Order: sequence, then structure tokens, then C-alpha cells
Amino acid sequence: VTFDGNVITDTEYTTAVSADNAPPMTVTINRSDEHPGKGVVAVTVTGPQGVRLTREFKLYSNGLNVLVFPRDEGRDGIVPAYEEGLAAGEYSYAVVDGGDEGLFAPEEHVYLYEVGKAALTRSDIETLREYLNNGGTRLFLIGAEIGYGLADTRNTSTSTPRDESFMQNYLHADYAADGDARNSSVEGIADDPIGDGLSFSIADGIRNQDTPDELTPRAGALPILRYNTGATAGIRYADGENR
Repeated sequence: VTFDGNVITDTEYTTAVSADNAPPMTVTINRSDEHPGKGVVAVTVTGPQGVRLTREFKLYSNGLNVLVFPRDEGRDGIVPAYEEGLAAGEYSYAVVDGGDEGLFAPEEHVYLYEVGKAALTRSDIETLREYLNNGGTRLFLIGAEIGYGLADTRNTSTSTPRDESFMQNYLHADYAADGDARNSSVEGIADDPIGDGLSFSIADGIRNQDTPDELTPRAGALPILRYNTGATAGIRYADGENR
């Protein structure tokens, strides 16, 4: 961050101005290849009577590998859990704020839609359908109730509507059942390039997966994860256009 020609390296910087001398202030945010991600700078002006005015400036790095789109139920700890996992890997990432989706080209990033225990909204479905129709999309869609929202007849919500055609023709899966707490752990399918070697509990952690969906892969799709009950927990699909 540069403020009136001075490079600011501290997390906070204070300067004084007066009513008699109020020159224009210029704030410049430069991308850093050393620390890719999302940066936010807040400029706050405080008057002598306690009046405050704050403007925020936000910047996403170029060349981010993974973009995280939070679509969960809003519980504390969900997004930080994803950030912790991504930070431990080799891929650069950023958590995308609502309203910033249009800043990116899907073909340049992996899109990680984390839905938690929520379901896909009508807007999410239309956006993902458009991305997949355009091709070049690499989508990682994860959540406990995505299948329930799209295909279970008990879902009567108008904001997260059923759309079984989208699930079958775009996500390449059938909804088998709304699972229960007996699905307490997950193991990867042996020799699968994604699932092989994975083994973890879903009975602890965030604790928002007490009814995890059970899936059936459609033609061309393959299971990558299974619950301890034997039901399919995750699938993968790839063609010449999308993954």
C-alpha cells in the first residue's frame, strides 16, 4: 500500500490533516506475488468531534488457482476450515465476497462452491448452468444437502428450488437418499486419482453433516468417496468441456 508516495508496511498508519490544510490523499494498492489472495485496505478519517468516515479498497491477486464461494448456512468456522486446508497446500486461493463473482473468468480458476448444510439457490443454479454451458469450468461442489435441495420432493423452498434436471445433466448424479448419522465417516475409492488414500470422520469438526446426501453416479461419472455404510458420498465427472 502506498499513501501519498510513502510505502506503508504496518497494518495501521496514521497521519494528521487540518481544516486549514486538507490536501488530496492518494491511496495505491499494489498486488504482491509473494502473498497472493485478497487484500482489503480501510481508510478512516476521524474529525475532532468524533465523526468518522471509512472507505474500503479491495483487491484480488492475479493468477489465483482456487476461488472459494461461500454458500453455507453462515456458521462460524466453516470458511476458516476451508482456508486452513487450502493454506496448507500449494495452491493460491481467495475467498470471494458476495457480489464479486463477476470479476473472474471461470476457465482461469478452480471454482470451489462450499454449500455447507444449505442448498443451492436459484441464482446459484443459473450461474453454474451458464458456466458449464460455456465450457472450460473446473468445479468442486461440496455440501451435505445439495442433492436434497435439487431432488428431494420434501424440499418445497422457492429460494432453493428443486431442479433434478440440473443435478442429472450438469452434476451427473442421481439423488439416492437423504442420509443420516449412520454415515459417520468417509473413505476414498482405492486407486481413484482423487479419493485414493483419503479417510476421515464427518461426525466431528463443524458438525453440520448429520444428514449427508447419498448419491448415484450417472453415465460417465465415477464414485470417488464412500460412507462407512457403503453409500456413495462423492463423485467426479470430466468430459471435453468441463471437470
